[in-house]
Amino acid sequence: MTGFACIVAVSCILAATGTAVLVRRVLLLVRGTRATGRFVRRETSGIRGSHFHPVVRFTAHDDREYEFVAAPGSTARKARSTYRVVYPREAPGKAMVLSFAAFWAAPLALLVLALGAAIAAYRAYPG
Repeated sequence: MTGFACIVAVSCILAATGTAVLVRRVLLLVRGTRATGRFVRRETSGIRGSHFHPVVRFTAHDDREYEFVAAPGSTARKARSTYRVVYPREAPGKAMVLSFAAFWAAPLALLVLALGAAIAAYRAYPG
């Protein structure tokens, strides 16, 4: 496989993955159930625990409480007291914090990388 073909393949894989994640997020936004979650504690990650992820607890439509670690985290030690949460009605355990970074950063990053790979493929085109 030539370098050109590899770049095209990578671009297609990134575009397909980014599109799939984007579609799932839009569907969750449109069809999902919203709730207000509250900060419970924080978990750390990264080198020497330098990144903080809030653990959010919310009550779902079935009156059961659910807890999840929110992503992305932050280097700020202070967390908000409440969070807007969206979850699939049939699977409250798959909740997400409703914020720009948490919701849109991954699909947009994948699509930007796909565009970059497509531009690189265009420039590397042997013809």
